Amino acid sequence: MLQFTKRLLHEGVKDTLVTTRSMSKTLHGSPRTSIAPERYSDSFDGGGMKAAASFEAYLEHFWKVGLDTLSELVERLISGGPLPSCVVYDSFLPRALEMAQKFGLLGGCLFHQFLSCDQCV
Repeated sequence: MLQFTKRLLHEGVKDTLVTTRSMSKTLHGSPRTSIAPERYSDSFDGGGMKAAASFEAYLEHFWKVGLDTLSELVERLISGGPLPSCVVYDSFLPRALEMAQKFGLLGGCLFHQFLSCDQCV
């Protein structure tokens, strides 16, 4: 998703990278990018999936808390600037399409492949 965001910026498209607070810590201060992501809570802000008892526990909390805090972030972005034209979301978060539609935005899924599940955790 980061590479896609960087490519859009390179092409002159105004975009905003949105990620969880825990995931954004892997980007903060990285010399690879100057992108400052907008962050929302997945309810495991200190450690992401690793802080949950299991992957299933992470997902359960994420679907309860994460989509609500993501919606709040989108509301803030809409009220604070030009209306976004669409939401491009990771295939891990298919319910983001419902959230986009709630705000009258188009949505598109970016499919990518992980080499190993260990890289996700």
